Amino acid sequence: LTLTVLTLATTPGCLLVAWQPMPTKPGGILYAFREDAVREDEVMRPVQIETNVATPNPGDPALDATTKISTKAVDQLPDPDRRAHGFRLQRGKTLARKGSSLADTDNIFGLSFISDNPVYIQGDFNCHIGSPPTDDANGCSGIIEEFTQTINGDIDADFNETQFYTNRTSLNTNFAKPDTDWWRPSDILADAVTIISDNFCDGSIEDGFLTAGTPTTATVDATKYDKYGCLTPRAVTSYLNQNRATTLPTDGWARENPYDPTSPIKVNVSGRPFFCSNPVATDPNCLNTTGYNQASYMTFADQKQASRLDAKPTRVNAIIISGLVPSIANPSGGKRSYGGLHNFPRFIERWNQPSPLGTPTPLYISGSLVQLNFSNYATGPFSQIGWEAGAFPTGEQIKYYEPPNRRWGYDVGLQYAPASPVASRLTQVGNARSEYYEELSIDDRYICKLRNAAALTTDTQRTQDCP
Repeated sequence: LTLTVLTLATTPGCLLVAWQPMPTKPGGILYAFREDAVREDEVMRPVQIETNVATPNPGDPALDATTKISTKAVDQLPDPDRRAHGFRLQRGKTLARKGSSLADTDNIFGLSFISDNPVYIQGDFNCHIGSPPTDDANGCSGIIEEFTQTINGDIDADFNETQFYTNRTSLNTNFAKPDTDWWRPSDILADAVTIISDNFCDGSIEDGFLTAGTPTTATVDATKYDKYGCLTPRAVTSYLNQNRATTLPTDGWARENPYDPTSPIKVNVSGRPFFCSNPVATDPNCLNTTGYNQASYMTFADQKQASRLDAKPTRVNAIIISGLVPSIANPSGGKRSYGGLHNFPRFIERWNQPSPLGTPTPLYISGSLVQLNFSNYATGPFSQIGWEAGAFPTGEQIKYYEPPNRRWGYDVGLQYAPASPVASRLTQVGNARSEYYEELSIDDRYICKLRNAAALTTDTQRTQDCP
């Protein structure tokens, strides 16, 4: 979904009605779902079906007797019939409807995107900027922060405690104001939220067996296969979780259209692909084919990062509400992690060159992170499983991504603006007080101020006797 189109274009047949709802007091809400998606617990299997050596006898669990909810989605045994299709939000640097008929005081709401499918945020999203973005290449240029003394501005740099707490003294009156800041309070509620940069390269299933994936090379004929991936020199795709062949193929796969090397690979009614043996010149179905061959394939533990593209610095300002996958026991001992809070927004890209080659690419997230439930579509485990016979991995198999430089924090702009539609339903106002008691020492700085207060009899300041 191209958000610039949603905020500016109009619905066919309707005058001055944007695709994205015009923000009023309730805000702009988009509900999205895909009819071609299939969640994990919608696929029921007979019990005791053998799958792999690590999970030899899995079976669909019965519904919970009380809640009538299936726990299948959290068993980390991905079902091949599931379809974890979702939505990608791109070109969303600004969500403000500038130039609309609304007054600036009413034009404060952004986007509430709600879906039970996975959601991918690509590129900069909802920037705190004082002027409209010019294009998608320059990032969030002209960043404004709560104070005029900025620490996370246009230049990525570390800051210390003094710079954060002491040096920032002048409030920026343009920050989080609808007439001077293009940012809007927004929330994304989804089954899972993955953040990818503008450098992410789309790929296809065939990349997994048409391209060799050694630690040093990953090449394919760029003159024939420019439908997916990036321009030369390129890595074909950003996906790092494929078990690619270790050598380039020799024989060829037949295509649906032999004159179009980017057309789908031809398969029979049983789903098996047709192939072309060398030489292929006499077979009209085998023109422009790339080869296949029988060879060893890389495992999940192999380093496939060396020839991948690096992610681009990215900023996301939003309340992210989504599910996660649980931690479970590992058959080889110990636990299989869910990734932790630092992997709550999911990653499938190389944000950091493997050490010691480079430094992490910064990812700025300002807003709030809220876990709603366990995922039902994006149920793949954080640590990939060893499918090879006899393989019981003891370490984490997470070669499908490299982590970013996480510059994350709460967006204080949410304190200046009305609560977004989803956020307002996640808060509760009650009468119960939260009380906490502690006996402070006599030299505590707060107690010292009380001891140094004015005397009741003389109305003069008491003698300073605290360090």
